[in-house]
Amino acid sequence: ETAVDSAEGAGEEPDLETALFWSMGSTVQMEITTGLTTEYLANLCAFPVTVHINEEEIVLETEEDLEELGLDALYTDGLLEAVKNCDIEKQKIQNGRMVVGDDFNCVVLEMEDSGSPGIKEFYLSGK
Repeated sequence: ETAVDSAEGAGEEPDLETALFWSMGSTVQMEITTGLTTEYLANLCAFPVTVHINEEEIVLETEEDLEELGLDALYTDGLLEAVKNCDIEKQKIQNGRMVVGDDFNCVVLEMEDSGSPGIKEFYLSGK
């Protein structure tokens, strides 16, 4: 890793957008790996949220939809593992989006109109 790749190596703080994404990414990581409640997860979501399970897509419009789907459906072993092992501060923010997880199982954060990132998508591959 070069100093250019690492904000810390360059002696600079991450910009505001990056800091917001990293902060939300850490919160999402903690919530998903501890799996508390759908109510707490709902606060991190930017509804509508699209859940991609293999080839299937489910759109959650509200907290009630999230509650109905339930954490067991979302918090697969693959997602828990991918999110737990994700190094938040190495994630790139592209087009106002950041991925928390890996190529198969992840959560996509997107900047909301309110100016803070929220969960917009879940990708669950079952791998």
